[in-house]
Amino acid sequence: MVPFGAEEGTGVRYPGCPRNCKWFATAEMPLGETPGKAAGAMGHEPGDLPSGLKLFIRAGCLGLGGMMDTDTGPVELLVCVKCKRGTDVTEDGERPGQRLYEDLRAGGMPEGVTLTPVECLQNCDHGCSVAMRGGDARWTYVYGNLDEGSHLDLLTEGMALYRDASDGVIPWRQRPEHFKRNCIARIPPVAAGAPKLGG
Repeated sequence: MVPFGAEEGTGVRYPGCPRNCKWFATAEMPLGETPGKAAGAMGHEPGDLPSGLKLFIRAGCLGLGGMMDTDTGPVELLVCVKCKRGTDVTEDGERPGQRLYEDLRAGGMPEGVTLTPVECLQNCDHGCSVAMRGGDARWTYVYGNLDEGSHLDLLTEGMALYRDASDGVIPWRQRPEHFKRNCIARIPPVAAGAPKLGG
């Protein structure tokens, strides 16, 4: 393993990686050329990795918690409890967002996940809405068009996948279809560096 700042040719930095690892691989083998290794680009959604660049497998750079100082932090599911989801709800009536939160709380979250009610996620035209976040090293995702009656299992299973992803990026092929089609926004982790622009 070689730390950032090593001389050219001693290692490969993984450009555009949302994990912002402090260590990177010494292997200079293009994706897909390592026997038994799946191409890393297949595990991310379009836009996660830069195009027009030679991509490399970061051999051994995942799961090295002792070699990284980024904080994965607590994992939270934020639920907008003010969402009306386009329904006619009286001011003192129970809103779909509130019901979604209550049912999720009653069913329980996966181990290591905290359920948190929030006032509003400003996605009123496409509610119910939730946000998934987890420390300085994870991407935050906001999802909408959720139904308080039919998407409880989706959110519970989705939070387990999010929790298990050290950077918060659920592999594209494992990502629930609803998440693929109803992502309102994704917010870079605090620990992410700025991407290279131009040239």
